[in-house]
Order: sequence, then structure tokens, then C-alpha cells
Amino acid sequence: MSRLRFDISQKTFAKKAKIPQSVIARMESRKHSISFWTLNLVAPAFGIQVQLV
Repeated sequence: MSRLRFDISQKTFAKKAKIPQSVIARMESRKHSISFWTLNLVAPAFGIQVQLV
């Protein structure tokens, strides 16, 4: 799933996910791996719940 699918900017998505826009940029560039903590913050902005099994 992509923020572009929702047609929102990095800035808007970052506000919704309550994380800095720079984190969104790093995730999208795939230069850094995403921590479980970050994924857990970002997923609800897409309406997704993350569970560790």
C-alpha cells in the first residue's frame, strides 16, 4: 500500500502518522529499513493494524 494511492503528500501523511516527514522520505527511498516501532506508527494512518506473532 502506498501513500500515493491515497493521493496525499509526505507532509500530510507524516502529520497523520505523527512522525517527521523525513522518516517518510527515508522509508520511501528504501535507504533505511523500517523498525517495528515505526511500522506500528505508520500502519494506522493507512487503516492497518500491525501485530507481532
